[in-house]
Amino acid sequence: GLIPEYLAQVENSVAIHGLEFPWIRINIDNPPLNDVRVRQALNYAIDKEALAEALYGGYAGVADGQILTPGHFGYNPDVEAYPYDPEMAMDLLEDA
Repeated sequence: GLIPEYLAQVENSVAIHGLEFPWIRINIDNPPLNDVRVRQALNYAIDKEALAEALYGGYAGVADGQILTPGHFGYNPDVEAYPYDPEMAMDLLEDA
C-alpha cells in the first residue's frame, strides 16, 4: 500500500497503478446469513461510495458487483452492483 504522506509525489504519475480488493467473507451456512434476503439487505445498507471516500480519500473506486474486472475470464458485464438503498434494506430484513 501507499501511505498518505507519499500521495503528492505519485498522484500524477502514469507509471504507478494499483489494484486492491478489500472484502468481507461471510459464513452463509448459519442463520441469519443463510437467508439470501439478509445478504441482499447488507448490500443495500452499505453506502460503498461513502465508505471508499472515507477510507481512501478519493483514490479508490467501488467494484461493480463482482471481484473480476473487464478483460478477466469470468467477468460478467450483465452483473449490476447493489445501489445504496437503506429503505430496500429494511424491507428485505422485515421480509426475512
